Amino acid sequence: MNDQSENLMSKCGTMNEIRKIAEENPNLKEDLITSLQVPIHLIRDVFSRQALKGEPFKTFPAASETEIERFWETIQIVDDSEYMQEFLEHCCKSRHYFFSIKKCGESTCTICRPIRCSTEDFEQLHHLPDPVPGEDLHYISFEKLYGTPTTEDHRPSFKDAKAKKKENMTTTKVKHSMPFCPSAVRAKNVGVVVNCAECEKPRLLFSARKLSKKDRTRLQSFLDTIFYTCGMSFHNTCDLAITTPVPSKQHDEIENLDEGDDCNEDEPENSDDENESDNNMKDSIRELFSRVFVNDSWSCTSQIEKPYYSAGIYPDVCIECGSLDINETAEDKFPHCSSCSDNIAVSKKRLKWKQGGKDKGKRTKI
Repeated sequence: MNDQSENLMSKCGTMNEIRKIAEENPNLKEDLITSLQVPIHLIRDVFSRQALKGEPFKTFPAASETEIERFWETIQIVDDSEYMQEFLEHCCKSRHYFFSIKKCGESTCTICRPIRCSTEDFEQLHHLPDPVPGEDLHYISFEKLYGTPTTEDHRPSFKDAKAKKKENMTTTKVKHSMPFCPSAVRAKNVGVVVNCAECEKPRLLFSARKLSKKDRTRLQSFLDTIFYTCGMSFHNTCDLAITTPVPSKQHDEIENLDEGDDCNEDEPENSDDENESDNNMKDSIRELFSRVFVNDSWSCTSQIEKPYYSAGIYPDVCIECGSLDINETAEDKFPHCSSCSDNIAVSKKRLKWKQGGKDKGKRTKI
């Protein structure tokens, strides 16, 4: 990747930002695809050597743009393109992790075409089931769930508290596991956000005391090596090791192990130093996350945290989806993007009154 593409990539923090910049700079997409080929082949080789219950893993190349365009043209052949949305609602089942299509089987249906297989085979075909946990805290097998109606309520990253509240008004609010109340001051003590890998929304990190520059750099380096999702707590993340590149000097020593006896004598010593370095890194991360916390009560459907805006050190993003492409808003409104502008924005003054402002409950004597 050339220097120009490197500079453009350094300004991006999410996939949406990369896509927007790639639209203005076509060369960025080609450079990015070329630079990713080496790690893609490396990961493919690693997984090709793995096996689960005696069955080896299989890897498949990603679809090319030509194949995607051809597939889209095939989809549009379904009756007419103007009935596409009606077809999706009638014959398709869309979930977070899968998408399945099944005709209704009615010969008089005007949306999907008649089936081409036998009726006996068609009756044995069903939509893919959603994951459902059993009594032993393990997920029920596919064979038992196939053909039964399921929902996404048990999806690991699904915590739609708002939807559940509309359906059942007796829901309880999930409380965070932090030892203190999250606030803008405690967020400014860290000054670093972590982006969700699924919804790409920025989530605040809190600390009771201000972090040093060294701790902040170590924290940011660690966050770059993990995939965070909303609702995740960093208590169990402390045991993860950071992958560090092998220094060139050490790499040369490893290649020249067979040249003399001195190299063979130094091998255990280098191994001990490397293990000691890894242990020190784990201890430092564990100690760091004993002071830094994230609000694990949020889900991907939750809005951006209010202290994000009151801290005044982070760029303005849409409160609903976290997009940087926001519209001009009034001072007492939270920012929204064009796609989320139809939602009702909560007034900052109203929010302050709800949380107990200085003037709450006061009355002026006349």
